[in-house]
Amino acid sequence: MHGGTISDNTAGASDGGGGGVYVGEKCSFTMDGGTITGNKATATGNISCGHGGGIYSERGVTVENVTITGNNSTFEGGGIYGKGAITLTDATVTDNNQYDVYYDGKESTTPELTVSGLVQAGYYANYDWKLPILVSGALSEDSVIRVGVRDGIKPNAGGSLLIAEPASGVTLSAENFKADAADSVTSLGEDGKVYLSLCAHEMDDTGYTCKKCHTQFDARIGESAYYQTLAKAFQNAWNGSTIT
Repeated sequence: MHGGTISDNTAGASDGGGGGVYVGEKCSFTMDGGTITGNKATATGNISCGHGGGIYSERGVTVENVTITGNNSTFEGGGIYGKGAITLTDATVTDNNQYDVYYDGKESTTPELTVSGLVQAGYYANYDWKLPILVSGALSEDSVIRVGVRDGIKPNAGGSLLIAEPASGVTLSAENFKADAADSVTSLGEDGKVYLSLCAHEMDDTGYTCKKCHTQFDARIGESAYYQTLAKAFQNAWNGSTIT
């Protein structure tokens, strides 16, 4: 598809998904230029429906010079929901609910999201982060890809998660990737890949907002153990500890 606008369409509870575009398992979808906006994928309790407000794809999706914004879905993938490879080049996928770009295919050692150029998007990869983003060409310094992580699989203390790797000849900057997970930051590894790791918090003048990851805290135990809620602080307090 070359240019054009796909807008204000709705996939109902029996349609499977894809308010704007539905791509079956024997097809693929390529769009060069244009806009996908204001589309919806709804569901009423059936989790097999209600995915991919803008695009639902069983196979491959390639968008270049396309803006995908303002789309909604009941479940994951307000902008793009894909079970196959997703390629974004000079693309904007922002301000969609339930994650802008959501990958829900099989686990693989092959990256399923490929980006290059000027890309603004948020990305979430199903249950385990085993699908690093492949940067196939240089990213603009204005590119920002927000990386979401499912609750419970944030990096363990001292650990990290690989979130982006470069193609041959491409140099990455951690500044192009932002952690969409509390307590986490991105950094460039010695191998040239970008990792997500737990933040070693450094508080601002208020004493309760981290200058690095911008997480806000409501309580702390002692002088260095910070918690986002008072309830969590109580859960982790030990006998004789002081909660502030």
